[in-house]
Amino acid sequence: MKKTTSQNNKSKQPFNPKDYERPGISSEEVLEIREAFDLFDYEATGFIDPKARLSNKDSKDNLKRVFALFDDEKSGFISIKNLRRVVKEVGENIDDSELQEMIERADLDNDGLISEE
Repeated sequence: MKKTTSQNNKSKQPFNPKDYERPGISSEEVLEIREAFDLFDYEATGFIDPKARLSNKDSKDNLKRVFALFDDEKSGFISIKNLRRVVKEVGENIDDSELQEMIERADLDNDGLISEE
């Protein structure tokens, strides 16, 4: 996935959560989502590699906090719908096939959802 010119320009400027505020999402929530995104952006490229795995250094507390950001319905699961919402909120453009691949790689019981356990 290539960065567009506007994405390249954004990456050179300091991150400003106000740029990503939308109705129903505050600056604090934007910062939380950014923090969650950064946990998966291992190489600080501005992109998440759907094939990447979490490293052992990620603590359970961090994972629970990140999980809660994605699981806005408090269902105990992350669905493709949850991933779409977060991707949209952070201004990224990741197609459904990539999102589905993320789900499949983390879906340990093959039910199409990521569980917290």
